[in-house]
Amino acid sequence: MKRPIVKAALFAVLTGTVFLSNAQDKMVRLDSEKENIYQLTYLNHKDSNIKVQWMDNSGKVLFTDYVNHRKSFTRNYNAERLPSGHYLVKVTDEEGEYLGFLDKSQTSGINASIVPTEPSKAKVTVRGETKAPVHVRVIDKKGKLVFHDEVKCQTGFSRQYDLSQLAGKNVIIEVTTGDSLLARAEFK
Repeated sequence: MKRPIVKAALFAVLTGTVFLSNAQDKMVRLDSEKENIYQLTYLNHKDSNIKVQWMDNSGKVLFTDYVNHRKSFTRNYNAERLPSGHYLVKVTDEEGEYLGFLDKSQTSGINASIVPTEPSKAKVTVRGETKAPVHVRVIDKKGKLVFHDEVKCQTGFSRQYDLSQLAGKNVIIEVTTGDSLLARAEFK
């Protein structure tokens, strides 16, 4: 059975953590250290050349940072001068792209992560307070809803979902509350 490849587009508020990848041999993680300061942590099993790009909602590259020949590094990025809005943080290495979306306009204090835990399984974690139910949807490559879980929680939850019974294995997991997309990840 093939290990799921994840390209995750995850939304987080300023106080949240975005897991861009958390496979057994690699971790790419973006944490909010304090208001407007984000810490990117990259851990890999081999030396890599890494490109970090910050982009606005239209895809315009605002900043590019290169880290060469490193197995791991931690860097702080200051987003203080960025106005409210949606921003993409793209980390690229020889093995792929890892995407994280930051929403500086949200003030609800809720964030979510979707990470592969083992072949054909994904762990969804939601942190923060919400009055509206959280919806976890699994969508196949044709856009058809193949699974839906409505979770009524007030302070967050963590659940593991088994994707092994889904035909084709090409699915997208979305985590939403109200009109807000909290996390989105593609499993191939």
